[in-house]
Amino acid sequence: AVVSTQSTGNTGRVKVRKVSPYYGAEEWVTGCDDDMNDNAAGAVCRSLGFNFGKRIEPPSKMDALNFEFGWTNIHCDYDDTIMTSSSCHADEYGMGAICLPSEQVVVSCFDEDYDTEISIRATGRKIFCNFEAMKEDEDMNL
Repeated sequence: AVVSTQSTGNTGRVKVRKVSPYYGAEEWVTGCDDDMNDNAAGAVCRSLGFNFGKRIEPPSKMDALNFEFGWTNIHCDYDDTIMTSSSCHADEYGMGAICLPSEQVVVSCFDEDYDTEISIRATGRKIFCNFEAMKEDEDMNL
């Protein structure tokens, strides 16, 4: 399978293209985020050359991809794998699965153990500092 993202920076919707030894490359499809876990997001990101990754809700300005759903229930048992590992599993999208375009898989990929953001806001005589750290399996807001 070929994995790619339609992205801004290191965040994007995931698309997959199956490659068959008999039929060659097939059409691109996207995944439904039902039951997807952060281990799978990390595996997607490692498949793209990053060290870590996390499944996120799509930013409001991120448009849905114009691809059909191909996979659902994407999950990995461990966080140190790539998508082709035997500990990663997914079901082909079909009978019984109902996903909306807003449910396309979105991942944020990064190379550091923690991806951090700091924002500072001043209001009158008060200063507010927000620190957010994100890792594959946890978020911290301080």
